Amino acid sequence: MTWLMMIFILVVGAVIQTVIPSSGILGGAKLPILLAIVLYYALTRNMVVTLVAAFVAGFLHDVLSQIPLGHSVFCFCFAGWLASFFRNMVLVDSIFTTIIFGGSTNVLVTMFFFMMLAQDDFVFYSYKWILLKIAGALVLGMVCAPVIFYLAGWLEKLVGNVEMEQSLDGVE
Repeated sequence: MTWLMMIFILVVGAVIQTVIPSSGILGGAKLPILLAIVLYYALTRNMVVTLVAAFVAGFLHDVLSQIPLGHSVFCFCFAGWLASFFRNMVLVDSIFTTIIFGGSTNVLVTMFFFMMLAQDDFVFYSYKWILLKIAGALVLGMVCAPVIFYLAGWLEKLVGNVEMEQSLDGVE
């Protein structure tokens, strides 16, 4: 059941991320829904689940965008691997954790994408545009991650993958 829910969340996230257009004001940065899903699994599950989620998310991102196959898989797996090291050191349910992880990880992934694509001569941007895109990635990551963490957690509680928290008096 856990694997089916993860695939469902990733496919729905990929469709939403593909359909919502990027913003010129934010340098063409798109909502990092798939990356936020990878971060959710990195901070709430073990390394195997994290890497499977990152691989599937990266594959979906590459297939549905103009990025060559493998670039997103590498970036998402690296981001999930890196974030999973902090799983026991942070409060996963804190909105501040999701804001910090969402913004910083989206900036790192955006910079990795740019470096890999520029190395292969796939992109040609001015420094001003690159800085605008990185700032947009920071803002969108900070906004998107808390929403995705809440929705993914809610869906997993709804289907019974995660225990519902008990209230103070023990009644759910």
